[in-house]
Amino acid sequence: MEQLPGAILLTLICVLVAIAVGCIGVRFNNRTVKQVAVMIGLAPVLGVGINLSASWFGWNNPAAFRDAAAGPARVQESVTRSAPFPVTNVEVGHQLELTPKIRGGDPPTGPVRLRFKVRSPKSDILAEGEQELTPARGLRWSTLRATFQPRELGEHTLDLQIPNPVGTVDIVVRELR
Repeated sequence: MEQLPGAILLTLICVLVAIAVGCIGVRFNNRTVKQVAVMIGLAPVLGVGINLSASWFGWNNPAAFRDAAAGPARVQESVTRSAPFPVTNVEVGHQLELTPKIRGGDPPTGPVRLRFKVRSPKSDILAEGEQELTPARGLRWSTLRATFQPRELGEHTLDLQIPNPVGTVDIVVRELR
């Protein structure tokens, strides 16, 4: 919000420059100058679109932690992986997103049961659960989402039990605002 007046001013300047350059292009019947005028006019639109995309997809959230955990070998039934992640703000709740992906190129055939525990630096359990995830589009299953409230700063641990048909699990931990 604090950037809004500057963005409006920059948009007005770009529009005025685009109109001036466009008039010059029409006056001298120069196609290249007209194209430059259109590009100058589109610059603020592209900037706003990129900014909205970043907020929509969470690209501009510096408080998000992303990692991946490898699944079990083909001969193992399941494997438990630990993934440490930092917590820098205990004032807000956090959301955990776990998205399993298959191994190889075959689409998922049936649901999988994913189990997790979130531990604090003092090994207190902050969140625990399991969920059966169904196949989704492409080479993934649906996403497991859970929220937890950290009690202390520091490196927390996610213990994740991954069943055999899963190749990797994408892990995202972000602050809820």
